Amino acid sequence: MQSRWERNRNKRRVFSFIVSSAVTFAFALGFYIKSMSDRVYEVQLVSTSGYTLQQKTFDIDGLWEAFAPTPRTILILNRGMNRLAFFEEGHLVKEFEVATGKRSMPTPEGEFPIVNKLQNRPYYKKKIPGGDPTNPLGTRWLGLKVPGVRGVVYAIHGNRNPRSIGKYVSAGCVRMYNKDIEWLFEKVDINTPVIIQNFSEDYYEIAGKYGYKVDQIAHSSTLQN
Repeated sequence: MQSRWERNRNKRRVFSFIVSSAVTFAFALGFYIKSMSDRVYEVQLVSTSGYTLQQKTFDIDGLWEAFAPTPRTILILNRGMNRLAFFEEGHLVKEFEVATGKRSMPTPEGEFPIVNKLQNRPYYKKKIPGGDPTNPLGTRWLGLKVPGVRGVVYAIHGNRNPRSIGKYVSAGCVRMYNKDIEWLFEKVDINTPVIIQNFSEDYYEIAGKYGYKVDQIAHSSTLQN
């Protein structure tokens, strides 16, 4: 009759054999991608003996569809039209009219994450306290991480002059109606990507250029005035 020590030793040997076999099998596999044309690729998972375990053929658009990430929330701003689209779980939820930078101080283009969320931010330049009706930053602030600054210069925020919305009048920030920024403030997360571009394509194509996947659906019915 085996002792407990011998039984445990045998169990350890079996476990070690299983682990080593799995590792050996993993290293014995090869993963191959070959181009069949300019846009079509074939993926093969094969053993060292040349036996094909799995094979799939798809075009490059299929690759993007399969592997492009879908962040929980994403914002895409068309600076040419002053329209800001909010996507949640890959679906377009709302589109807003906004104001952006004037010609001498344009809103920067690129992809910038939201790095802070502030309620009633003071306007330090003129020492106007947060929540004051004369504060040009409005009631909410979504700070953007733009190269050289971190959420303290460029932002998506409210405003005190609703008539400025839709125009190119700011010092580079993105202005929204206070009711819109208050709604958006509750929806977006820290690190939400914000894509800002002047483009003629739809949001789907712009998201794809930046490596994200969103649904391609009509936008007109979601515009908030």
